[in-house]
Amino acid sequence: MIMNNIRNIKNKSPNIYIIIVGLCIACWFRGVNMIINNIITNDTIITGLILIIVSTLILYLDDSSLSELRNISNEGAINNK
Repeated sequence: MIMNNIRNIKNKSPNIYIIIVGLCIACWFRGVNMIINNIITNDTIITGLILIIVSTLILYLDDSSLSELRNISNEGAINNK
C-alpha cells in the first residue's frame, strides 16, 4: 500500500517526491550523526579530522578516486572536463 502511494506521488507529483526523498536523506544523516555522537564523546578538532580522513580513505579505496564527491555526469558542473 505504501509502495503504491509513493509510486503515485513519484509519477504524478515529481517535485513532492523530490522533497520526500530529500527529507529521508536528511533524516538518515541525522540518525548517523546521533550514533556517532553517542559513540565518540570526545568532540575535538582531532576527532573531526580522524572521521574525515577515515571516510575519505574508505571512499578512495572503493575505486581509487573520490568521484563520489563530485557530480561528473552534469556537463555544467564546476571543474568538469
